[in-house]
Amino acid sequence: MKFPSKPFSKADFIEQLKNKFTGKSVVFIGSDCPQDIDAALCSYMIFAKGKLSRIMQERKLPFYYFENFYDIENRLRELVD
Repeated sequence: MKFPSKPFSKADFIEQLKNKFTGKSVVFIGSDCPQDIDAALCSYMIFAKGKLSRIMQERKLPFYYFENFYDIENRLRELVD
């Protein structure tokens, strides 16, 4: 898989990952970058804060809010155990 050249599309990269790892979950971690919204909508599981978390709430889409990477680690451990 080739890493995208600029301009960088996070959503396209997520789709490449989903195609390469069929049957595996693609987790997205995002915050305030405008490209985070499209990438998050392509993902199976979304960890969001900042502007992205507000957009997810407004659209009533499922996501996990996080303050730091320990929050993400703990949530993923819960899902795996």
